[in-house]
Amino acid sequence: MSAEQSEPNYTRFQGSPAGRYLLQCSTDDPDLSDPRRFRARLYQRMMLAGLTAPRLTCLNYRALTRDRLEALLQRGLGFSPSAETLSEMAVQFGFYAKDNHNRQAYTTDIREKRSSLTPELQRLNQGAGLPELYRRLESAPDNLFGEPRRRS
Repeated sequence: MSAEQSEPNYTRFQGSPAGRYLLQCSTDDPDLSDPRRFRARLYQRMMLAGLTAPRLTCLNYRALTRDRLEALLQRGLGFSPSAETLSEMAVQFGFYAKDNHNRQAYTTDIREKRSSLTPELQRLNQGAGLPELYRRLESAPDNLFGEPRRRS
């Protein structure tokens, strides 16, 4: 579910001292008072942290697939489960992640999310530099399954 459809938990920090700390901004910063601007700026800060924090690896959610599970566990966690354990873990890819009872099958909603991106949100994302930060994260050396760097 996208941030526009339901309020993410971190929005409670908007306008608070914690929000100012997260955004590294002053009390009168307009990004603290507008929920969409707050989210764009917070995503910017998270992406920058992903690019600059030492010993931090990242992974695009699209790369989190059943086919890559074993490699992900080995590369990211240094964990090599038994074939039986790996098989048990792989079953979870068929279910919605927030369904603890495995009753709701997983279906992608990426098209729905992209179609709900309004021109205003696109402008805010562009203004925060999110598309470029996303590209940089995709090609970052610490991305477990990133896109290869393209030569200019």
